[in-house]
Amino acid sequence: MNPLVLISIPIVTGLIGWITNWLAIRMLFRPRKPVTLLGMKWQGLIPRRQSDLAEKTAEIIESELLQQHTIRELIKGVNLEPHMEHFVGSLIEKRLRPRLAAIPFVGSFVSDETIQMVKEMGLASVKEELPGMVDRIALDIESRIQVREIVRARMNALDLDQLEAIVLKVAHKEFRTIEQLGAVLGTLVGLFQVGILLILG
Repeated sequence: MNPLVLISIPIVTGLIGWITNWLAIRMLFRPRKPVTLLGMKWQGLIPRRQSDLAEKTAEIIESELLQQHTIRELIKGVNLEPHMEHFVGSLIEKRLRPRLAAIPFVGSFVSDETIQMVKEMGLASVKEELPGMVDRIALDIESRIQVREIVRARMNALDLDQLEAIVLKVAHKEFRTIEQLGAVLGTLVGLFQVGILLILG
């Protein structure tokens, strides 16, 4: 058999293996719209299944990553005490003090010491009520945040060109390895075929 034919077999099969894997990677995202080829409709996996992927991803995030009461616990972990101190102090200085000072006779008793005492009393009351207030706020926010709906809507609204660019950038090395592996496997298949041809004469 012609040696050039034998040499060309693994080269051609290696090239076919590389092109096949390269094409398979590109077909994750392309074609964007369904096209008819050889009587069959073709469309990229991600564009075709974007809605299903969004639904499944939202379900996984809600049930596995954000387990029950995760959001509530995160909110409860926020230290609101410094914010409440500022709020109470500002409320008394800017709202309560001018109103008290404007009341006849009572205004003459409004001093820095009096205001400081009122601040301390107000802050002590707020600190006492704060844990229960945080629990109620966290529970209310958790009930209003629909994680599944948010994730699903965001994923369905993703621009596919942008998504493809991000995926290709992040997984560039892995995709290149897959392409090279296709070439290697294709070459090995070609060498195997050459071996069979040589054995069979």
